[in-house]
Amino acid sequence: MVKHLILGTAGHVDHGKTSLIRALTGRQTDRLKEEQKRGISIELGFTYFDLEKDLRVGIVDVPGHEKFIRNMVQGVSGMDLVMLVIAADEGIMPQTIEHLNILRMLGVEHGFVALTKTDLVDEEWIELVTSDIRDALKGTFLENSEIVRVSNKTLEGIDDIKNILRKHADSFEKEEKNDTPRLPIDRVFVISGFGTIVTGTLMDGKLSLQDEIEIYPERIKTKIRSIQVHQESQDVAYDSQRCALNIPGVKKEDIHRGSVISLPDALKNTNLIDVKIECIKDQERAIKNGSRVFLYIGTEEILARVVLLDRDVLNPGEEGYAQLILESETVCKRMDRFILRFYSPMSTIAGGVILETNPKKKKRFDEDAVEEFKINESGSDTDVLNNLIYTRQDDFLNKKEIAKLLSKSEDLVDKELNDLVNEGTIKVYELKNGLYPISLRYIQNVNEELIVHLNKYYEKYPLRRGIFKEEIKNRFFKKLNNNQKLYEYVLGLILDEASLELNGELVSIKGYAPSLSDEDKKSMDMVLNMIEEAKYDGITKEEIQEKIKINPEFLNEALQDLQASKSIYRLQDDYISYKAFLNAREELIKFLNNNQEISLAEFRDLISSNRKISLALLEDFDKANLTKRLGDKRVLKR
Repeated sequence: MVKHLILGTAGHVDHGKTSLIRALTGRQTDRLKEEQKRGISIELGFTYFDLEKDLRVGIVDVPGHEKFIRNMVQGVSGMDLVMLVIAADEGIMPQTIEHLNILRMLGVEHGFVALTKTDLVDEEWIELVTSDIRDALKGTFLENSEIVRVSNKTLEGIDDIKNILRKHADSFEKEEKNDTPRLPIDRVFVISGFGTIVTGTLMDGKLSLQDEIEIYPERIKTKIRSIQVHQESQDVAYDSQRCALNIPGVKKEDIHRGSVISLPDALKNTNLIDVKIECIKDQERAIKNGSRVFLYIGTEEILARVVLLDRDVLNPGEEGYAQLILESETVCKRMDRFILRFYSPMSTIAGGVILETNPKKKKRFDEDAVEEFKINESGSDTDVLNNLIYTRQDDFLNKKEIAKLLSKSEDLVDKELNDLVNEGTIKVYELKNGLYPISLRYIQNVNEELIVHLNKYYEKYPLRRGIFKEEIKNRFFKKLNNNQKLYEYVLGLILDEASLELNGELVSIKGYAPSLSDEDKKSMDMVLNMIEEAKYDGITKEEIQEKIKINPEFLNEALQDLQASKSIYRLQDDYISYKAFLNAREELIKFLNNNQEISLAEFRDLISSNRKISLALLEDFDKANLTKRLGDKRVLKR
């Protein structure tokens, strides 16, 4: 299999980057008439050459002019190593330093220096410039890199550069990634007869011919009609390869440089991201809370506002946590690198790393928020996942939703979930619509909150045994109103904490019982006896009140307690005993097993009741999915 290496250029305008690439490859990367005329790169230039039969080097020629720094930032995305080009006749220049800062901020770790135009100066000057370069590179990733003397005219140094590339390719083994693929688009154009073509450097995974894809943030779905890698048709494009995709049914004006191609419904758009920012030390401008900046991420440029979380000002040379509020949506991934530039006047001021792509808005100077940032910055993948599950547990996200938030494949998330289950930090519950992870730390916290809530409840309602579990769902688990099965599972985990228990439909503190006086107990027994004696005629609260002259407030509490303990059953305004309810249900099932269907009148006669109670019971059986109404008949719901 052919190994692919992406070499990027960087350096000041007119220091010979494009000419050097032409000397290496025999190809011209300047592709616009304006570039050819002015002799500088404005747009990104791309080319390649085969260093060996099994080694293809793709080259990204980025602009050096200050006005085109945006394009330079976009070109760095996907580089394996960089060639910092410095002209011997001029030496280190302002854009050289800015490019070097950008490269460091974007996480480039490998590279070398090409000292061009050496045929224009003498040896003494070359040695002086080389010394200056060494001083400028101290403390950077290029500090100990090779400095190759190059002449584009005599071709001195060309073979040395090729040897460096060979050495780097031999020592640089890329692991095949099976994560969610992302292709940040750096060019969009149309070829007559083919349609829209997009190019970019593929990240994290692979894309295949005829794959269904989605373009973000526009959310346009299409498929891949054809793939080219370095002008050769391929069936598959892999991580780190520069490729061109032909995407049918998409207009050029509907997407833009900065859009990202991935799999359908695999990424989540965002306009708020958690970041760690490093303010460049060798510049004079500080970042104040609320500063408006340009954000460069992947191949995208977005206006953003900086919300500093742990300080009011980020001075040159300092690092800090922040949230970036974006003025338009994008997609990104944790640990993606970015650059920040002020727009008036334009200058590169900072870089950093993304820590969370779809966070909730955080309070400034909040210790818990800062701790969350630290986990996302330096924690393992499972630490980050565990923290996400815990902090977003109120949302009850399933595996697919979590994968989208993390911009990861579901397979990778599944593996990490299994690790967390084995560690004993989460439980998982599988439903038809997905796998739901539950943080056990969250369960313990809710258990403690419920105990506090129940103790206050008992103070207010001393006759009550507990709180209806549906009331607990509405108060603590609103997101589960339409997911009863998951709620029952979560409630079961909470009850497993050994401090709470379920009595009928009531959640109560284990061992708790209302403290009733002898007179209260006697009144409770009278209420229960009266309901039992009513049998299937039913009895209302007002009828009970009239017959035994009981305190209305006490009667309300007594009825709720008897209902919660499954001693009585409520049918709209009437009460019957719970034994009568169960008996009616049993008699109905027996009848329908033998007769297929039953009318209201037949059911009324079956249980010796009246029309009102019989109808109320049948309607409750319908709601419980025991029976189904067909016209004026009921049948068992199979």
